[in-house]
Amino acid sequence: MICPICIKEFLEKELTEEHIIPASVGGVIKTKTCATCNNTLGSKIDSHLLSWMHNEEANEGLRSMRVDMVVNNHKVNNHVIWPKDPNETIKINAIKKTTDPKALEGLKNSLLAGDDKIEMKFNLRFNPNKMYLSVLKIAYLFIYKKIGESYATSKELYKIRSMIEKANHADEDLKYLILSLSRNKPIFPDKKLQVGVIAYNQHNLPHYLVLIKLKTEVERYFGVVLPMLATNYKHFIEMQKKEFEKQKLLKSKIP
Repeated sequence: MICPICIKEFLEKELTEEHIIPASVGGVIKTKTCATCNNTLGSKIDSHLLSWMHNEEANEGLRSMRVDMVVNNHKVNNHVIWPKDPNETIKINAIKKTTDPKALEGLKNSLLAGDDKIEMKFNLRFNPNKMYLSVLKIAYLFIYKKIGESYATSKELYKIRSMIEKANHADEDLKYLILSLSRNKPIFPDKKLQVGVIAYNQHNLPHYLVLIKLKTEVERYFGVVLPMLATNYKHFIEMQKKEFEKQKLLKSKIP
C-alpha cells in the first residue's frame, strides 16, 4: 500500500489512521497515511485550521482571544472577549500565570491614572494559506478514499499532492482551488455528512467540487475544486484563474 501524500510504499500495518477532517474540527471519517505525513502535517498545517476556527469564534464573541496589552511599557497577557453586541463592554481578563506581577500592577496604576494610550497586540496564531492547505488536504484525501491509489499517483494530481506534502503555502495555485463558504450552509444530501462531492464538466474539463463541513462551537463550510483523473491540471488551473478573476471583477462592480 502507498501513503497518498508522499506516495511511498508501506506494509498495511505500517500505515496510521488519519482523520480526513481533523478530529479537532469535528472530523470522524478516516483514511490511512504514513506516520511521518500524519504527524508532520498535523502540526504544520492542521493546527492553523483549528486556530482559524477559534479566531473566527472570538471575533463573534463566542470565545476569548489571546491579546498582549501594553500601557506605559507595562506588558500584560490577556484573554479578551469581544461582545456580540457592539454596545456591550469588552471583557479583558489578565493571564496571571504568564504575566509579571509588577507589569500587572503597573498596568492597573496606569489605567487608574487615566492614561489614554493603550497598545494591543493580536497574535492570531494561524497562517491563512496554511489553513487553506489543510482544507485542500481534506478534499484530496476524501477523493483518494473514494477512488483509490490511481488518484494519488496520477501525474495530473502531482502539483496538488506536492503542495500538501511540502506544506507549500506560498504556491499561487492554492487560492484558485479553495472557496470559502464561511457560514453559508451548502446543500448536503445528508445532514450527517461532513464531506459532499459534486461532479462538474466545465469547458470540457471534468472536476469535483468538494463541500466540507467543519465544527467547533459553530459549523463553517469550505468548497474545494479538484481535477478528475483524466483532466489536464495545467488547463484546469487556467480555467480556475479565469473564474477567479471573473468573480473578482463582479465583486468590484457591486456598489
